[in-house]
Amino acid sequence: MFSYTAIIRKAYTSSINNPRLWLFGLFVVGGFNLNFLQFQNIPLKKLVLENRPSDLFVYLQARPGTLAAISAAVLLFALVGLAVTNWSRIMLILLGRQALETHPAAFKQSLQESKSSLTGIIKISLLTTALMCFVAVVLIVPTLWLPMENPLRFLLLEASVVAFLPLAFIISCINIFTAFYVVLHKMPLNKALNCGIDFFISVWPRILGLVAVLMVIYLASFTIGVSVIFLAKEVLRLLLLILVRFHILPLSAIILVLKTISTVLFWFLLSGLSVFFNQSLLVLFLELSKPIEAPDYKKDTEPVPAVSV
Repeated sequence: MFSYTAIIRKAYTSSINNPRLWLFGLFVVGGFNLNFLQFQNIPLKKLVLENRPSDLFVYLQARPGTLAAISAAVLLFALVGLAVTNWSRIMLILLGRQALETHPAAFKQSLQESKSSLTGIIKISLLTTALMCFVAVVLIVPTLWLPMENPLRFLLLEASVVAFLPLAFIISCINIFTAFYVVLHKMPLNKALNCGIDFFISVWPRILGLVAVLMVIYLASFTIGVSVIFLAKEVLRLLLLILVRFHILPLSAIILVLKTISTVLFWFLLSGLSVFFNQSLLVLFLELSKPIEAPDYKKDTEPVPAVSV
């Protein structure tokens, strides 16, 4: 019998009992590029504010080698981030399934399996991202042609946002369930995409219900988690101020310590919630797709005629 409570309980237990999943959740939510440039001891913001974009353009135009190096570095960073993020998604699915089946997390085996799925997962990620951007452009850009003082512009913009939300939800679900078919059933991307769409269409009310429950849990956990992090940060700040008063620790060091701790705790919070969210959808997928066997989708075969008795 289908039960949201059972899904939530199973996802929570597997997430808590397998902290290794949190590491890959950290990469999925963006822990791969912790934004240390926000620290006050690094004058990035000051550099940006003190130099106008036109001055930067003139500077780079006079130095094509520097521009090429910066462009290459940005491209390389984006490609590495894309690969690491999607590989982490694969490992979350593989290790998450093992956790749900109460099997020990066989990291080496999962690592070997992840290699065959990486290309397909990157493709579906890029495809769904491009589709979501296209939908956003189609819905929102036409409203920008209207004058600012036209009240119709605001109404159309609100309608576009309202229309975008369910479409983004559908695209995101297709991305997630297609990834499940690619990773767990070893399907080629085109067949996995068809199966992901069919799966969503067939059980979308249950998916919507689960996501609604998860969003309530997510928002409540996020609010409580951020409040605890803020409280811990303030308590630690008061303790460290004592060291400043006795000239044991400079103020800049306190700022760096507080920002580092709060950033790490915040990303671990997001990582845990991401793992829980992924495990919940994985439980639902495994529960509702049990009749589907991978060999049926590995190659095109003629249907087997029914045997009359």
